[in-house]
Parts: sequence; C-alpha cells; structure tokens
Amino acid sequence: MSIKQNENLQPYLAEMKQFVLKAKSEDEIMSSEFKNQSKQLANRGRALMKEWKDEDDLKNFFTAASDMIENIRNDEFLRVLRHQAGIVQSDLSYVDTKVQSN
Repeated sequence: MSIKQNENLQPYLAEMKQFVLKAKSEDEIMSSEFKNQSKQLANRGRALMKEWKDEDDLKNFFTAASDMIENIRNDEFLRVLRHQAGIVQSDLSYVDTKVQSN
C-alpha cells in the first residue's frame, strides 16, 4: 500500500501541513495550546513513522527530506546570514563598561 492510500497517514499529513503553514503570532507560539498541539502532532507522527518505516515511499521521502535539510545547512547564503545575525546580536548585547561606571 502506498502512503497516498493510507487512511491514517493522510489526515495526519493534512493536519501537519495546516499547522506548519498557518501564520502564528509570538503569543500563539508561546501558548500552552500550541505546545500541546506540537507534542500531540510529534507523538502521532512518531507512531505513524514506526508503522510505516519499511515502506519504500517513506524511505524516499526521508532521503529527500534529509538531503533538503543538509542543503539548507550548507547553503552559503544562510551561512552568511547566520554570521551577520551573530554580529548584530553581539552589537546589540555589547555593554560599554565605561558608560555603566559613570
């Protein structure tokens, strides 16, 4: 049976897609409801993945997802952004001890 035909997996994937793509405010992300929903989706996903771990469709999906994540990690533009963000963070958190002591 393919992933597309699985009656348990399809509703989960649809719910996960909606959860990920829905814009959320910082307050929503910090809420206990969001945290509970995240945990519930993660637990359901783990259970489904254990059930389907040997399916070729799923193996192909995980391989593609792993490749995508690795490409994002190694992306030169993102590396530059991370570096620049670190500079901005250090600039924002710099404390001038001469000013503080006056």
